[in-house]
Amino acid sequence: MSTCVLYVDESGGAVRHDVPLKNGQTPIFTLSGLVFPLEEWRNIDRDHLTLKKKFFAHELSKTRKRPEHYEVKGNTLASPRNKNSRHRHVYIKELCDMVSRFEGKLFCVTTIKDPYQPTSATSIYTMSFQYMVERFNIYLSEHPVFNKGIIIADRTIGFDWKVASSHMSFIFGSETGRQLTNIYEAPLFADSRLTAGLQIVDNLSSIIFANHYKYHCHEVEGGHSYEHMVQHWEKIRSLEFKSKRLYEGYIRYGFKTLKHYR
Repeated sequence: MSTCVLYVDESGGAVRHDVPLKNGQTPIFTLSGLVFPLEEWRNIDRDHLTLKKKFFAHELSKTRKRPEHYEVKGNTLASPRNKNSRHRHVYIKELCDMVSRFEGKLFCVTTIKDPYQPTSATSIYTMSFQYMVERFNIYLSEHPVFNKGIIIADRTIGFDWKVASSHMSFIFGSETGRQLTNIYEAPLFADSRLTAGLQIVDNLSSIIFANHYKYHCHEVEGGHSYEHMVQHWEKIRSLEFKSKRLYEGYIRYGFKTLKHYR
């Protein structure tokens, strides 16, 4: 048996938003996770670097950063201002193909926020994290090779302790958490500049976010149009985890939506 890694990053803001939306605000929050085999991390890192050099050579030529440390930001990939950027769209398609080659699987929890009776940002994040961890444990319990997993999340300034503490309270303090025995330790937090897995999940999370935004929030006043990202949805859905067994009578999928808005 072997170990895999769940890389976790978010798209959108968990903080309260207004209606109409003000600059930079989002009506949804997406927490995404991507599972990769731990033993493949070197190959994943090099293949991802090859993609960055292929599609972002111009940007790399203008920075003093090492190519490994240069980040192709997901919010830039999905931005409406780049809707006609062909090389970005082709990069996304080839990135999804790369993830598929390494048998990566996607998870996400998207929260449709309530602007009038908002849930705290900490609660939205930690609740999303708990749902994702439950699905990750199912993945591990069903997988023929990976029976144990660790979690590496993108660091959040001043937020890491709350997330890790909440996770440990969930694991040891609830009946559900005590059953999640396939996951090692508290989540680890890393700088995404040093971790290809976090850079990749950031990119894929932006695609999930954009498509959920379009589906659930296209009528929100002051919102954006993400019609240009629909072309990637089929590939993203092909990477979604789907359980092999029924749990409480239902198949468990990697993607979950929470609607706080009434």
